[in-house]
Amino acid sequence: MTRTKLRITLGIFFIIAHTYILFILFVAFLSNGFTYNEFITTGAIVLPVFAGYSMAIFNFIRDQKSSVIMNSEQLDSLTLFAYIFVPITFVLYISIIVYLKATNTGIANFDQFQGLLVVGETVYAMTTSHILYTLFGGLEEK
Repeated sequence: MTRTKLRITLGIFFIIAHTYILFILFVAFLSNGFTYNEFITTGAIVLPVFAGYSMAIFNFIRDQKSSVIMNSEQLDSLTLFAYIFVPITFVLYISIIVYLKATNTGIANFDQFQGLLVVGETVYAMTTSHILYTLFGGLEEK
Protein backbone atom coordinates (compact mmCIF):
# COMPACT_ATOMS: atom_id res chain seq x y z
CA MET A 1 0.00 0.00 0.00
CA THR A 2 1.27 3.45 -0.77
CA ARG A 3 1.57 6.27 1.74
CA THR A 4 -1.21 8.30 0.11
CA LYS A 5 -3.57 5.32 -0.14
CA LEU A 6 -2.92 4.63 3.55
CA ARG A 7 -3.70 8.27 4.32
CA ILE A 8 -7.00 8.12 2.49
CA THR A 9 -7.95 4.68 3.85
CA LEU A 10 -7.03 5.59 7.42
CA GLY A 11 -8.71 8.97 7.08
CA ILE A 12 -11.96 7.37 5.97
CA PHE A 13 -11.64 4.80 8.76
CA PHE A 14 -11.20 7.57 11.38
CA ILE A 15 -14.26 9.44 10.12
CA ILE A 16 -16.40 6.28 10.04
CA ALA A 17 -15.08 5.21 13.46
CA HIS A 18 -15.88 8.60 15.00
CA THR A 19 -19.38 8.47 13.56
CA TYR A 20 -19.80 4.88 14.80
CA ILE A 21 -18.73 5.76 18.34
CA LEU A 22 -21.13 8.70 18.45
CA PHE A 23 -23.87 6.45 17.06
CA ILE A 24 -23.40 3.72 19.69
CA LEU A 25 -23.26 6.37 22.38
CA PHE A 26 -26.56 7.79 21.12
CA VAL A 27 -28.15 4.33 20.91
CA ALA A 28 -26.97 3.60 24.45
CA PHE A 29 -28.56 6.86 25.58
CA LEU A 30 -31.85 6.03 23.84
CA SER A 31 -31.91 2.59 25.45
CA ASN A 32 -31.50 4.17 28.90
CA GLY A 33 -27.89 3.05 29.26
CA PHE A 34 -26.90 6.67 29.91
CA THR A 35 -28.77 9.46 31.62
CA TYR A 36 -29.03 12.79 29.81
CA ASN A 37 -26.22 14.30 31.91
CA GLU A 38 -23.99 11.26 31.36
CA PHE A 39 -24.65 11.39 27.62
CA ILE A 40 -23.80 15.11 27.41
CA THR A 41 -20.69 14.70 29.58
CA THR A 42 -19.45 11.79 27.48
CA GLY A 43 -20.07 13.75 24.29
CA ALA A 44 -18.16 16.70 25.73
CA ILE A 45 -15.17 14.40 26.28
CA VAL A 46 -15.10 12.67 22.90
CA LEU A 47 -16.33 15.33 20.45
CA PRO A 48 -13.42 17.79 20.70
CA VAL A 49 -10.87 15.09 19.92
CA PHE A 50 -12.93 13.82 17.00
CA ALA A 51 -13.52 17.30 15.59
CA GLY A 52 -9.85 18.21 15.54
CA TYR A 53 -8.70 14.98 13.95
CA SER A 54 -11.56 14.91 11.45
CA MET A 55 -10.80 18.41 10.15
CA ALA A 56 -7.16 17.51 9.45
CA ILE A 57 -8.33 14.42 7.56
CA PHE A 58 -11.04 16.27 5.59
CA ASN A 59 -8.52 18.94 4.57
CA PHE A 60 -6.03 16.33 3.37
CA ILE A 61 -8.60 14.37 1.36
CA ARG A 62 -10.03 17.56 -0.13
CA ASP A 63 -6.59 18.71 -1.32
CA GLN A 64 -5.53 15.44 -2.98
CA LYS A 65 -4.81 15.27 -6.67
CA SER A 66 -4.81 11.99 -8.59
CA SER A 67 -1.15 12.45 -9.67
CA VAL A 68 -0.07 12.59 -6.00
CA ILE A 69 -2.01 9.42 -5.24
CA MET A 70 -0.40 7.54 -8.13
CA ASN A 71 3.20 8.61 -7.30
CA SER A 72 3.22 7.91 -3.58
CA GLU A 73 5.88 5.77 -1.86
CA GLN A 74 5.22 2.17 -0.79
CA LEU A 75 5.10 1.46 2.95
CA ASP A 76 6.42 -1.63 4.70
CA SER A 77 4.14 -4.11 6.49
CA LEU A 78 5.22 -3.11 9.99
CA THR A 79 4.41 0.55 9.36
CA LEU A 80 1.01 -0.38 7.94
CA PHE A 81 0.29 -2.60 10.93
CA ALA A 82 1.27 0.11 13.43
CA TYR A 83 -0.80 2.80 11.72
CA ILE A 84 -3.87 0.58 11.45
CA PHE A 85 -3.63 -1.23 14.82
CA VAL A 86 -3.87 1.89 17.03
CA PRO A 87 -7.15 3.27 15.63
CA ILE A 88 -8.82 -0.13 15.53
CA THR A 89 -7.79 -0.80 19.13
CA PHE A 90 -9.18 2.56 20.21
CA VAL A 91 -12.54 1.98 18.51
CA LEU A 92 -12.82 -1.42 20.17
CA TYR A 93 -11.86 0.01 23.57
CA ILE A 94 -14.42 2.83 23.42
CA SER A 95 -17.10 0.47 22.08
CA ILE A 96 -16.49 -1.99 24.91
CA ILE A 97 -16.57 0.59 27.70
CA VAL A 98 -19.71 2.23 26.28
CA TYR A 99 -21.36 -1.21 26.11
CA LEU A 100 -20.26 -2.10 29.65
CA LYS A 101 -21.57 1.19 31.02
CA ALA A 102 -24.84 0.98 29.06
CA THR A 103 -25.52 -2.54 30.34
CA ASN A 104 -24.18 -1.85 33.86
CA THR A 105 -21.75 -4.74 33.49
CA GLY A 106 -18.33 -4.37 35.08
CA ILE A 107 -18.49 -0.61 35.51
CA ALA A 108 -20.05 0.30 38.84
CA ASN A 109 -20.87 3.95 38.16
CA PHE A 110 -20.43 6.84 35.78
CA ASP A 111 -17.28 8.07 37.53
CA GLN A 112 -15.53 4.79 36.72
CA PHE A 113 -16.71 5.02 33.12
CA GLN A 114 -15.55 8.61 32.89
CA GLY A 115 -12.13 7.65 34.26
CA LEU A 116 -11.78 4.83 31.73
CA LEU A 117 -12.91 7.14 28.93
CA VAL A 118 -10.48 9.92 29.86
CA VAL A 119 -7.56 7.49 30.16
CA GLY A 120 -8.49 5.95 26.80
CA GLU A 121 -8.85 9.34 25.15
CA THR A 122 -5.48 10.46 26.55
CA VAL A 123 -3.65 7.39 25.26
CA TYR A 124 -5.52 7.68 21.95
CA ALA A 125 -4.64 11.36 21.61
CA MET A 126 -0.97 10.74 22.35
CA THR A 127 -0.57 7.89 19.87
CA THR A 128 -2.97 9.08 17.20
CA SER A 129 -1.67 12.63 17.17
CA HIS A 130 1.71 11.24 16.11
CA ILE A 131 0.13 9.08 13.41
CA LEU A 132 -2.06 11.90 12.12
CA TYR A 133 0.74 14.46 12.20
CA THR A 134 3.02 12.09 10.30
CA LEU A 135 0.37 11.18 7.72
CA PHE A 136 -1.67 14.38 7.46
CA GLY A 137 0.44 17.14 9.02
CA GLY A 138 2.48 18.15 6.01
CA LEU A 139 5.84 16.64 6.98
CA GLU A 140 6.59 15.99 3.34
CA GLU A 141 6.22 18.37 0.45
CA LYS A 142 2.94 18.34 -1.40
